[in-house]
Amino acid sequence: MNCFKCIWAHLRRTTQCDVNAYNKRIEEEVKAHWKDNAIALKELVYERWTCGSDKIEQEEKYNYVVFIDIVGDLDWICDDDHSKQKLKPQTSALIARVHSIEATPCKHLQSQEWMSFKRILGAAIVSALEESYDDSVALMGQAKTYIEQRIPERSRLWTLWSATIGMIFCGLVFYFLRNNVFAVPFEFGILGAYVSIVRHASMRNVDSSAGKMLHVTEAAVRLLIGAILGKIGVLLCDSSLAPEFARSFCALGSGVRVIAFASGLFDAFIPAMISTYVIKPMNSKGESHD
Repeated sequence: MNCFKCIWAHLRRTTQCDVNAYNKRIEEEVKAHWKDNAIALKELVYERWTCGSDKIEQEEKYNYVVFIDIVGDLDWICDDDHSKQKLKPQTSALIARVHSIEATPCKHLQSQEWMSFKRILGAAIVSALEESYDDSVALMGQAKTYIEQRIPERSRLWTLWSATIGMIFCGLVFYFLRNNVFAVPFEFGILGAYVSIVRHASMRNVDSSAGKMLHVTEAAVRLLIGAILGKIGVLLCDSSLAPEFARSFCALGSGVRVIAFASGLFDAFIPAMISTYVIKPMNSKGESHD
């Protein structure tokens, strides 16, 4: 087994070295073409380099490069003979829209997710520079839809992980208090809150750009409130305000657990700390390229 792990680790290092060497070579080639520009590539999207051939000049085309830089921002450069000021209005307008979509907070996602988002937008810039305006609009719509799906997914993952870790921690604590009758309502109130969090996690579209700490805090607060509600529910059912059947049911050990669990479920009525993320897919119908 150890031998297999060593071989696998060696293959991964070798593959990574090959990828790094390839990316380094691409970056050197691009820098050789654009000597007067400060270019630091994370990934090349597309480059058209024709060195000003007669054919390209006749077609009124030009050299350009579209890339993702080392900090993960999308950038593009045109050659000196066809500066950004000479681009057609439609092209400039579409590129401006691409950069407005790129401003969507996404760096909190996994790198392969936000890099895919940037690649699609990079392709939209390429289509705009090639004057394929319909393709550019379609790619922008794909990028917007893609990132809007990834953002709530990350929020749900953080919420579920936070609630699960909190539940495991509370379970360990109450394991050592398992013979303490006073702790039972708190334990099952937390369990009810956890079930409520899991049940509602798939229903909520929330903005994960609010940050991981806010998700952790919300999960912790909901579990704490679930514990408090569990205790309050048992106290109410055991009080003189409750009907006789409720007091009789609460006198049973199983009754206390059921009441505390049901009370913990009411955490769903607590407003979410995380702002609701309203998904509004870009409607490309009827949008003008002018």
